[in-house]
Amino acid sequence: LLIGAANIWNWDAGDEKVKLVEDMQAAGIGRILWSGAGSAQELAAMNAMTNVLTGRYDIYQDIMDPAQFDKLRYVHGEWVTEAFPHDINWYGPSAEQWRRGWQIEARQGDEMFSCAVICDSRALPYARKRIAKELEQKPYKARFIDTTVAAPWFECYHPDHPMTRSQSRHYKMELLKLVSEEFGMVCGSETGHEAAV
Repeated sequence: LLIGAANIWNWDAGDEKVKLVEDMQAAGIGRILWSGAGSAQELAAMNAMTNVLTGRYDIYQDIMDPAQFDKLRYVHGEWVTEAFPHDINWYGPSAEQWRRGWQIEARQGDEMFSCAVICDSRALPYARKRIAKELEQKPYKARFIDTTVAAPWFECYHPDHPMTRSQSRHYKMELLKLVSEEFGMVCGSETGHEAAV
């Protein structure tokens, strides 16, 4: 289903997602990777179509301090907020040396707020819990994992979960395997890092 599929990211279709996929197929798009999420009913309907692979976006690397939420222009619904601050990556031996990730603009003014980066050794339980819970309701067949293998291997100096770069690579690959092997979905990633391939 993936080979030759047009990767469609659309959050504007409202309750017309199934119709949009039908219209695209009628217009000659033979294979579709639907990455725009949907309701359980929409996903089931798309899964029943010929040559449609249903998927969604997900991320386990960025963690925002929930105390900052009211200051932000937007709050990403996929942040692993419950991992803050105990599972963040430290690039040095002190708590002030936490690794910064994606930056979000302030609701007002020019200030930017940095997400923390999760320690790769801590991501798997969050992913397993989130994916398993969602699949109870929504029959996804694919999942796109953002940033994990677009980022380099990270050492972590947090005393509760120290990690070498080799271990970082191992845990990142275990996250991708979780999607494909444990849950049986097509796993996509941001960039084609050689280890992910």
